[in-house]
Amino acid sequence: MKNKIFTEQSLLNTLLDNLQEGVQVIDRDWHYKYLNNSLEKRNKFKDGELIGKSMLDIYPGIQDSKLFKILARCMTKRTSFKMETAFVMPDNSTGWFELNIQPVPEGLLILSNDITKHHKSTRKLKKIDFFNTNVLSSLNFQIAVINNKGTLISVNKAWNDFGKENGSTSLKRSAVGSNYFKVCKLAILSGDTLAKKAIDGILSVFNKETPSFEMEYPCHSPQKQRWFILNAKRFESDDNYLVISHQDISALKSAQLKVHSSEIKYKRLFETTKEGILIIDATNGKILDANPFISSLLEYPYSELLGKEFWAIGLNKDIKASKNTFKKLKFKKYLRYDDLPLKSKKGKVIYVEFICNVFVIDNTKVIQCNIRDISERKINEELLQKLQINMRAVLNNTDANIYSLDKDFRYTSFNLQLYTQLKNLYGITIKIGDSVFNFHESIHSDEAIKWRLIYEKALTGEIVKFEKEFKTDAFYNCSAFSIYPIWESTAVVGLSCFVIDITKQKLESIQKEKMIVDIIQRNDALEQFTYIISHNLNGPFANIVGLIDLVKEQMKKSEENTIIKKGLTSSIGKLNEVISDLNNILQIKKLDEQNTRVQFSVVIKDILSNFETIITNIHAQINENFSLVDEVITIKSYLHSILFNLISNSIKYRRQDVKLIIEIDTYQEASNIILNYTDNGMGIDLDKKGSQVFGLYKRFHTDKADGKGIGLFMVKAQVEALGGSISIKSVVDIGTSFKITFNQ
Repeated sequence: MKNKIFTEQSLLNTLLDNLQEGVQVIDRDWHYKYLNNSLEKRNKFKDGELIGKSMLDIYPGIQDSKLFKILARCMTKRTSFKMETAFVMPDNSTGWFELNIQPVPEGLLILSNDITKHHKSTRKLKKIDFFNTNVLSSLNFQIAVINNKGTLISVNKAWNDFGKENGSTSLKRSAVGSNYFKVCKLAILSGDTLAKKAIDGILSVFNKETPSFEMEYPCHSPQKQRWFILNAKRFESDDNYLVISHQDISALKSAQLKVHSSEIKYKRLFETTKEGILIIDATNGKILDANPFISSLLEYPYSELLGKEFWAIGLNKDIKASKNTFKKLKFKKYLRYDDLPLKSKKGKVIYVEFICNVFVIDNTKVIQCNIRDISERKINEELLQKLQINMRAVLNNTDANIYSLDKDFRYTSFNLQLYTQLKNLYGITIKIGDSVFNFHESIHSDEAIKWRLIYEKALTGEIVKFEKEFKTDAFYNCSAFSIYPIWESTAVVGLSCFVIDITKQKLESIQKEKMIVDIIQRNDALEQFTYIISHNLNGPFANIVGLIDLVKEQMKKSEENTIIKKGLTSSIGKLNEVISDLNNILQIKKLDEQNTRVQFSVVIKDILSNFETIITNIHAQINENFSLVDEVITIKSYLHSILFNLISNSIKYRRQDVKLIIEIDTYQEASNIILNYTDNGMGIDLDKKGSQVFGLYKRFHTDKADGKGIGLFMVKAQVEALGGSISIKSVVDIGTSFKITFNQ
């Protein structure tokens, strides 16, 4: 029986000793009861060396570890536990183990599987995966691994993204498992010579003809132009794999093309510009390059300019001055002449604008000189200066006032005539920059507002022309103004103003107009006289002639003599009235009296005193209102006659069935004084007789009142003699109103 147990124990020990896993038994006091061979070798102890020894002694400080705490818990609570842990060996090496802890009667059975290699491999794989995922994927160029058959083994994110960007078909042809060589061959068949160059280069790396291959190629689409660099290298030491990368260099290529384009443009500009350019060595002053224009301008062949010293091209009057200029330029780094005379090879003097700058090109300090021919401009400026002098002489010797203003209405120029006139007449001295409104505000503040509106209108681009009168008690002036906008391109930048004194012409024009009016009035009077002579005088004279004949034949009959005498007396009386009327009419044109200030209220009071009795008898009502205006500058006798005739007519042609009411009032309209006169008399049918109202001997109510038809004729003639006007409104059986305008 004992032999049997021994045999089984021996077999068990043999089995345990040959296990790859470590097996150990620890009692409850943490002493080793059993360790198999695998574990002892792993711990680098001799056979049986650990049996009976305490774990706490072998591994000092283990009781503070996480592993011991788990072992203690399993020991106390008699529970199982599986875990992976790192373990430091007595020789300070570290291993990783997978532990299976089981409680046994003696204490704990611990099975340990050494996973150190596996753990290291896993960590390495994780690092590789991290590199692939985070590093390669973060690169913006496409990377792939291909085998010697052209099959894509691995690609990064940028490779796949590029495939997706170019459509599903391209993705099928560029994903892992697709064949890179096949894609290139299809491109070759479509005529792409660069594809053949690419596949030949990749194969040369596979065949160890070259360690790597690189080429630049375009990959354009209708939407975008792109360029790439293809690079192929061996995959470490493995001859069966290559790393292929495609790097997008579009931005770099575009920049290079722009630089190249700029260089071409600069070269063309350098060669074709109508401005001379010299490139000079800043150390010795010798010309390094020159463009065709400066060669032509200075009359030097290009070959002669190269190597010529800066001061030898006629920059200054002599070589010494030119060398000093060169030294000054080296010190200041910048030099400019706005008006510099140069001499050409043939001695021709050329005026130029000369600008020099010092800068560094490829570690070499150079000077670039830009030379602009201003000879024509110089001539034009001198000519313009002469013209300005002549123009100034013309402007200062003209009778017109001329000035110009900017957009803020400030003087930018004025001639001597305006300056002298403002100083002499108003005591105002103007200067460039003064506001034009200073003058107006000093004369009358309201004028400044009116003039601002005029100037602002001209600033809109409109030409403004007008005449303006200036009046005081002892001064009269009339000027013609012309204000023109000053254009710069499409914008108005100021005003050009011309003022011409037209006082003399204006007075002559006014006098001429008065003469014309007087001639017309006299002509009308002559026509009336013709009518009077042909009608009014013929009748009385015919009667007189007939009566004289009767006197001759019948002087003996006393009764007949009486009739003749009476007839003669009547005819002579009528003739006398006609002659008297003609005399009154003629007197209207003789303005012997002077204009004076006359009060309407005083004149009306005097007239009403003459009609006092009849006004009382007919109970007439006269309403007068001179509260707004009571004074007028006029000839008093004329005003008296005008109002007398109007009141006389109102009384004469009143309606018998209503009380006569007369309304008289005055007011001011602009610079004129208006007199309104209204009555409620018989009225006149203006539709039928409007053209005859102011005619001589025109009567409209012959059956209702006596009259000679001369009153309204006299009123109109006297109003017009005063330079005024009269208008009438009338309705039959309603009344009549007159509006008389007195020009002031």
